[in-house]
Amino acid sequence: DGRGWTADGFAFDNFEILEAPLDLNLGTSFSPGDPCNSGPQPVCIDIMNTGIQDAFQPTISFQLNNGTIVTESINDTVKAGGSLAYCFQQTIQAPVNQGNTINIWINHPGDTLPQNDSIQGYIPAQTMLIDDFPYLQTFNSRAWVRDSSRIIPPTPTYLVFNPLHEGWSNHHEDQGLDWLVWSNRNSGDIAGIDKGDDQYLFLRYRSIHFQDKTEKRSTVFSPCFDISKLQHPEMRFWLNTKGSNGQGPFQLHIDMIHNGQLIEDIIPQRINNGTLWQQDTVDLNRYQGIISFRFRAEKNFYLNATQEMAIDNFEILDAYPD
Repeated sequence: DGRGWTADGFAFDNFEILEAPLDLNLGTSFSPGDPCNSGPQPVCIDIMNTGIQDAFQPTISFQLNNGTIVTESINDTVKAGGSLAYCFQQTIQAPVNQGNTINIWINHPGDTLPQNDSIQGYIPAQTMLIDDFPYLQTFNSRAWVRDSSRIIPPTPTYLVFNPLHEGWSNHHEDQGLDWLVWSNRNSGDIAGIDKGDDQYLFLRYRSIHFQDKTEKRSTVFSPCFDISKLQHPEMRFWLNTKGSNGQGPFQLHIDMIHNGQLIEDIIPQRINNGTLWQQDTVDLNRYQGIISFRFRAEKNFYLNATQEMAIDNFEILDAYPD
């Protein structure tokens, strides 16, 4: 227009927010869950429909370690606003002692948001398999030292449990804190079993961790053990629990996964036992094959109550070898 400037800008019109007619997506509840890969396992997943139309007979696929793609038709309807738990007819047996990944995705011609239809690179729970006995874990190696960023509040004196170290792993779907490896070098901490043993698997809750007033669970998995060649297999561990003013209870459940089957509370649950170390022994004579253990600590909410628990000198051995 001869005045030496030009107009520039943006325009918006007809802005709408609508419900998707049909939107299938995959949930986070996923299996396989046997960390030992001790037998064929189902591949199961939750399917959700966040749209306003039913989805009839979608197809679903999975792929283990970028291998053969398995596709099945779901002879069911995922209702609008609902969900459906589906397990593939074909099972898998993932290789042991190597990293495994699973890709899984769902298809339906009416799905309007395909961006949330897949889970790529899912890593199933897995750990190392041990068949050399006796096995003894004292948690004393300096390799357990890690940063303390997951602690509330962060404290440099923590020796933080690496969830992938030597086959031990925290269960990160829990709402509680991680188990750690701790040193008794600080005054007032639980003393080691003997003078040369200053590190142990450790869990501590303070009132700050219960501001939401909910129960907490912290679970740690052992490695897997092939006890087939042991004549009289036995598991032993030492336990120390310590409560503030006797408050609690801080309950420890010891579960076992035997050839892929979960057995809860293989011995009665353990609660506060003062400040002394006590040894527990589990007779494994009636079990053969591959096993692993799950230590499941559960803590109710108690105001201003500090609870601590420590595990040390975990053993798998032949109690009476020939």
